[in-house]
Amino acid sequence: MKQLLSLAIAVSIVIAAHGQHNTRIVAENFAGIDVGEHGSKANLQTVIGASKGAWFAGAGTGIDWYYKRSVPVFLSIARDLLHSGNRSLYARVNGGVNYPWKTAKQASALWGYENGKQTAGLYWTGGIGYRIGIGKKHDAILMEVAYSYKKSGEKMQPIVAPVYYSPYMLEPSVYNNNQQLDYRLRRVSIRLGYRF
Repeated sequence: MKQLLSLAIAVSIVIAAHGQHNTRIVAENFAGIDVGEHGSKANLQTVIGASKGAWFAGAGTGIDWYYKRSVPVFLSIARDLLHSGNRSLYARVNGGVNYPWKTAKQASALWGYENGKQTAGLYWTGGIGYRIGIGKKHDAILMEVAYSYKKSGEKMQPIVAPVYYSPYMLEPSVYNNNQQLDYRLRRVSIRLGYRF
């Protein structure tokens, strides 16, 4: 919670500091697909920030269904590389924290273990995009291709059922056989968005 509050304060300060100098408040909404070692899944993201000249900076969040459902919370920085009329080629970098969102299926027991506490991890994305302006306002259609990384973890605890009464199960080492699983997921992300 402290991280989210710090992120919101930092973005507010940046927007307020540049509010008087041709800075526009911009919202970008994306829908896309992540493709990697574990198949392909959808993702949704929204980024709200400030745009000035060739630069954009903002804060974003979304829902990421790749392998383990999660909610990334991140800062986003983008810069136009080539600009011609109402079209731009740009580069974008996102970085922040990936919070796991446990599903009912993930909460169930697996191979004699039950899922315990899930831990947050690093989230980052780097890629290029193409923006096509529409209308006289600053609305635009966005297309992006990026390399994306998300990390999370969980502690698995053994299920000790009272049905199994063996002398071996009375040993304390059996009860403390917790497992720590770390997920480091790398994938290519393809997104289509709308900027207004």
